Amino acid sequence: MTDADELRLLAPEAFACRTLALVPCHALIRNDFAITRLWSRLDQGRSTGTVAPGPETVLVWRSDVSVHHRRLGPREAQLLRLVAGGTTVERLCDQAATGTEVTAAAHEVFRFVQRWTADGLLSAVDHTDRRSHGGDP
Repeated sequence: MTDADELRLLAPEAFACRTLALVPCHALIRNDFAITRLWSRLDQGRSTGTVAPGPETVLVWRSDVSVHHRRLGPREAQLLRLVAGGTTVERLCDQAATGTEVTAAAHEVFRFVQRWTADGLLSAVDHTDRRSHGGDP
């Protein structure tokens, strides 16, 4: 069973308590220039042109022997930093709900978790967060 299959089978309460972490072979890189456009041009065999100034966060990770990269929006970068430290889906939803409607935030987090799972970024650490359920830390 794949991680995506396992996550789909979880009851909502179990999904919310799921502790997530990123695979070890990843990096979140904050740049002062839009380098993903440069990489895209190189991948297409085009000249690089000039690199536009402007902050961006790039996610770089390895899946098997392939190296992937993509630009992250501010919200996804913020949530991925939390996952990099090890966190639950519930805590991601709490963070995403800051300044927005709770149901919309939960849907956004679910879409991110689906994408991260499909990308091979997630490493499920534990099925429950014992601290939030009165168990040992």
